[in-house]
Amino acid sequence: MSALSMTAWTQGLVKPVAGTNVKPTASGSVKPAAASTVKPVLNPSTTPVLKNAPTMITGAQSISGVIPAEGPRATAITISGQKFGTVQSDVQVKINGVSAIITGMSDNQITCVVPDRCGSGAISVAVKGKWVSGGYFQYDWAANFSTFAPTAGSSVGMQSPHGIARDAAGYLYVADAQAQKIFKVNNFGEVSVLAGSGASGFADGQGAAAQFYNPAGVAVDGSGNVYVTDYSNYRVRKITPSGMVSTLAGSSKQGYVDGAGVTAQFGYIYGICTDPSGNIYVIDGSRIRKITPQGYVSTVAGTDRWNSQLTGPALSVSFLNPTGILVSSSHDIYVTDGTNLIRKISASGTVTTVAGSGQAGLSDGYGTDVKFQGLSGIAMDATGNLYVTETNSAYDVGNMASRIRKIARDGAVSTPTGQTNNLSSAHGLVIDPSGAIYVADAIKHCIRKITLQ
Repeated sequence: MSALSMTAWTQGLVKPVAGTNVKPTASGSVKPAAASTVKPVLNPSTTPVLKNAPTMITGAQSISGVIPAEGPRATAITISGQKFGTVQSDVQVKINGVSAIITGMSDNQITCVVPDRCGSGAISVAVKGKWVSGGYFQYDWAANFSTFAPTAGSSVGMQSPHGIARDAAGYLYVADAQAQKIFKVNNFGEVSVLAGSGASGFADGQGAAAQFYNPAGVAVDGSGNVYVTDYSNYRVRKITPSGMVSTLAGSSKQGYVDGAGVTAQFGYIYGICTDPSGNIYVIDGSRIRKITPQGYVSTVAGTDRWNSQLTGPALSVSFLNPTGILVSSSHDIYVTDGTNLIRKISASGTVTTVAGSGQAGLSDGYGTDVKFQGLSGIAMDATGNLYVTETNSAYDVGNMASRIRKIARDGAVSTPTGQTNNLSSAHGLVIDPSGAIYVADAIKHCIRKITLQ
């Protein structure tokens, strides 16, 4: 199959896999929206179950209800029950596992304030260390959007940003599939060109002397080296902190061949990430490939054709148009898949489903009860929660606006950004230590920043 055309990349296409249909996203140039605040919309597919509650040791106290049962941070709530006692220092309250500030109490009522960023979950009360849980509080996130980069008046503009990565110092790296460049963004949103001449082609070299052809994904290792999936060149490129570009693996021939450096072959490389040991992982069509720091390529998951097997040994299961990939500190691999599932490849080589029913749609809830549509990028925050982007598509009926979905460690899935048009074609995303989310928006030609409260 021929490489993607420039027009296709301008429209924000997800790369094709042999035997499948390519789904184009909506095209057109949209002016970046001003910063705004939206209230999230939750769409539970099932009645929420109690999650994130402390280990319960049944005591004499009990919880009968909470009023109000929904609200944002700093909401004052009243928990009703019995036998709470009257000594405030004996009592603790947690919402979704996060401690709340108690403002008053009696034997049958506790008043407290909803903690910041606690999320939705169970109400739990401890009296002298004995816990009991009851009721459910739905946390209303406030999502604040702004354009982080390029800054106003910048002489360096983005055209179709797709992949995004963040280094330890807080710099962002962006693969722009239409500009044919890799951008570097500082903490103030100022953009510079790390590598790429702007012309489509293939050339290793220093900075602007190098050439890319539809760079798609970008990742950075602990030493500051940047890795790029050069989609239409079928190669994985390496850029040193000083901007020197070389070819780590792959050749001009398109195919699926494991091996060392330029003897290896790639087909449709897209998402890319690094692990704590410096290994690189790439999505290559229907496979997940691993590249050692020395450039040796092997296949760790996936088959050459669709066989409907979603769980089991990694080299026996099928993936369909996967796009986003990350590796956790425990060496588990997480992938956003075209089956509308978020899938996990354990360090031991077994594939399971983390979230998603496999049906296309938008519904929140838990685990495999929820629905996703148009999954693209994936990232993990400092506490182990997953975030994914859903990019819009002309074929994704009812999901015309890009969204951010959150998968908490307990399996709870929510839509903290709500149903909003602040994102048009969201692809890669990263999260900084404060919890701020940075998203590559291919249609709005910029990096959007989202803070959740």
